[in-house]
Amino acid sequence: MLAYFGVDLLHEVKAYYVPRFQQACDRGYTQPGSKYHWLYEELLCRVLTLDQALRFLDALPKFMVSATEDQIFQYVMNYATALFKTDRIKDIPRDDQDQHPYFNDQNPYWVQMNEVLDSMGVDYDTTLLPLLFIDLSEYVVRSVRLYLQIREREIHAIDRDKFDQIMRVAGVLSSSA
Repeated sequence: MLAYFGVDLLHEVKAYYVPRFQQACDRGYTQPGSKYHWLYEELLCRVLTLDQALRFLDALPKFMVSATEDQIFQYVMNYATALFKTDRIKDIPRDDQDQHPYFNDQNPYWVQMNEVLDSMGVDYDTTLLPLLFIDLSEYVVRSVRLYLQIREREIHAIDRDKFDQIMRVAGVLSSSA
């Protein structure tokens, strides 16, 4: 059985970043010449991503009422896939076996994201719209977690040792990833 993080996790993470973002603004990090402008930009990216995900999930039930099952899945998959485009996370080199360092079964964020799809197996009843909404919302939540993990490790580490705790992950990746 799937253990849900739920939309509340996105609210908690946003509540964690917003005061830090405000503090960066108050300290003048918004100025491109500031030594910590990169921190402002990273916090802005994370706050906007979380806000967008929350808005997306707020709109999802309204969309589900008039859409087909295929359209609903496509809508959610398009949103999640867009998080991982190279303009958002950059092109990350693969290892010697051509394995992506984050999109593999050694990464708990990846495993937990795919766990949602695995739980929606062949016998999944897509006509139960409330349950479908909950599961697709969970997929978005876990996709955002993976996206933020990649940003933390590849773009700018702003949480360092606290990141996995903030995201409530077990089976943490080693620092070499």
